[in-house]
Amino acid sequence: MGTALSQLIGPLRRGIHRVSRADDVSARVTGSQVAERHVTEPQIEVLRLLASGGAAWSTGTLAVRLDLAPSTLSNLLKAMERGGLITRTRVVDDQRRVDVAVQESGLEALRRHDAHVAHVLDGYLAGLSEHDRDALERALPALARLTDALGGASAGSR
Repeated sequence: MGTALSQLIGPLRRGIHRVSRADDVSARVTGSQVAERHVTEPQIEVLRLLASGGAAWSTGTLAVRLDLAPSTLSNLLKAMERGGLITRTRVVDDQRRVDVAVQESGLEALRRHDAHVAHVLDGYLAGLSEHDRDALERALPALARLTDALGGASAGSR
């Protein structure tokens, strides 16, 4: 089962990203209101992780959890802070540590993103048989537990 799952997850994730971006671009071209500003997939991953715990995360912990080089994360966070999605605060008693917290605008961007992707996916799910939709719905709790076991958004320390 591990092989089959590993062969499906990457293409599934890329497919979801591709069709949701295509729908987003199409909506912007036609003037529909999809999002006030574009938030990249890496930014969404940061926002999702920050939103999962409600407290600030250290940049070091974020880099490890997101499997990003510290310099890559720093550039990503700089853009997100300029965009008002997050705040970065140097810890008073440890000047080497910077904590990152999500702003309300970041949470709203995450909600808009999730609603948009859900809308796009619902269209594709509607094209599947009822049997397939039921099977996917039954699999969701197990996939959530697997995500947690792998260190997903609700697992780990800050």
